Amino acid sequence: MADVSSAGQVSLLYAFLLSYIIHFIGPRFRTIRAASQQVMSFMQRQVDERRALVQNSKGAELGRDAFTMLVQANEDEAAKYKLSKQELVCMP
Repeated sequence: MADVSSAGQVSLLYAFLLSYIIHFIGPRFRTIRAASQQVMSFMQRQVDERRALVQNSKGAELGRDAFTMLVQANEDEAAKYKLSKQELVCMP
């Protein structure tokens, strides 16, 4: 009989924790996921813009910011060592 009551207590605890997670933590995770997706989208657009800038520059002096230099170095590398767009953004 003791096992049944402890099992019931454990089930009640799990139910409480699940409701807590859904009610309090769930919205925060959705907010974090939405923010992460916005940052990823912004960074992918930046990679596209910088690649276009580098490809259209034809040797002209480009911006001296680190991200432009990273994209420029990546475009100059042999195909074997090139980073993907996701690797340039540094987000999985």
